[in-house]
Amino acid sequence: LVNDEEKEEETLAEAVRRGDLEQLSSLLSEQSATYRYEGGRTILHLACEGATEEETGTLRAMLRVFNSEEILSIEDDRGRSPLSILLKKQLFTLAATLVNNGASADPLFDETINGPLCAHHSQLLGLVLTTAHTERPEVTKSILTTTKKWKKGVERVAPIISLHGNDGGSAQGEVEEKMAKKMMKKEKRSKKTLSKMVMKCAEGEDRREMWRELLGLGGEQGSVGVCEYQRLREEYADSLANSLPAKVTLEIYKDIPRTYPSEPFFAVPYGASQCALYHILRAYAVKDEDIRYTQGMASVAGILLMHFPVEDAYPLFSTLFQHPKFCFRYFFKDCMQGLLDAGDRVTTLVQLKLPKVGAWMKQCSIETSYFIPRWFLELYATTLPPHFLYRVWDLLFVRGVEVLYAVAIALLDYLQPQLLPVTDLSTAFALLRGDVFSSSAFTKIHQFKLLKAVANFKLPPSLPLF
Repeated sequence: LVNDEEKEEETLAEAVRRGDLEQLSSLLSEQSATYRYEGGRTILHLACEGATEEETGTLRAMLRVFNSEEILSIEDDRGRSPLSILLKKQLFTLAATLVNNGASADPLFDETINGPLCAHHSQLLGLVLTTAHTERPEVTKSILTTTKKWKKGVERVAPIISLHGNDGGSAQGEVEEKMAKKMMKKEKRSKKTLSKMVMKCAEGEDRREMWRELLGLGGEQGSVGVCEYQRLREEYADSLANSLPAKVTLEIYKDIPRTYPSEPFFAVPYGASQCALYHILRAYAVKDEDIRYTQGMASVAGILLMHFPVEDAYPLFSTLFQHPKFCFRYFFKDCMQGLLDAGDRVTTLVQLKLPKVGAWMKQCSIETSYFIPRWFLELYATTLPPHFLYRVWDLLFVRGVEVLYAVAIALLDYLQPQLLPVTDLSTAFALLRGDVFSSSAFTKIHQFKLLKAVANFKLPPSLPLF
């Protein structure tokens, strides 16, 4: 019996070395967590020793079975825990995952592992805040109070606290809040620099980097934005293994061929590009159980896929829907109640800024619900020509959801001379659908004027964004 047990544990160790997740899943058990290999190492020690930034599947598979502090904190003959191994290798995302699954946070404060205090704590704090701060606030509090250079940690974590709407709770006192505000001012100044890049019309790789920066997912290696970007990439990879209701899957499948059918990028039926579109929509549907999938999402995801690979496009797509600055999921939730409210705000804005258009709409019995859903749910993706659309998105990422209202008023103002004489509803709908924006009559001069109007637009204080 002992020989059989040893043979099975050696087979498990070999599966870890090979990264064979299928065999690993069949062999893992609570008993295998405490089996000691050479040097007193457990199977978790072996997985942490073999882990890299790219190869994380083996350890994550184990954490689905091993999630108690006692198992996750076992030390080998050299006094190393799985967490201390990951810290030594500077695999901070995996280290944060281990902490959030229940591992003792003591190795975070061991100078023999990390060097001087606060060498890596700010990154770990950001990751812990991002993934499970509400479950283990004592860990973030310990990092802040124990670290000598806590200011650096607060500065790096401030954008994540803002991103996730988490004020840090007990992990931040009065002094830390002041530091967080200081960091947010610094971030605001950097946004002004990015705004200048927007007006200079960045293209290609510059635009891709700019979009990531504007959405809070860029920066130097190891920064909060990059850590969040990596977390969302991993979230995308994990979502592929999760199930989705068949009804939602069918809805996504039906919309894939309808998305940009004349665009060469999506020309091959269920080719690589269409499959990537399916995967990004499916991944978000797994994440957001309240919304799942709704028409309009595919158009937004399609534009991002024309600029990024799918594993890079998903973090931007998810941020657009979840970040409080954009929070586009607001338009989709509660049976589109948010979209109806947005239509009412556009009606009010038209009456204030374009009274003639408002009178014409009332005379022809045209409501904003006839054109705002297409404009807002697709972020104008199928209304505006590509080059102009990208400039609009540049501004959208700088200023947030307010730009959607600004563009709506600017487009109606541009269409005003053509709309006012129209009495035929079919002609009016064709104009509002945006057919005119694809014609040669919509010149770069018109586009520049519209962009200028959008940049100068300010929503009245009496009209909330949401």
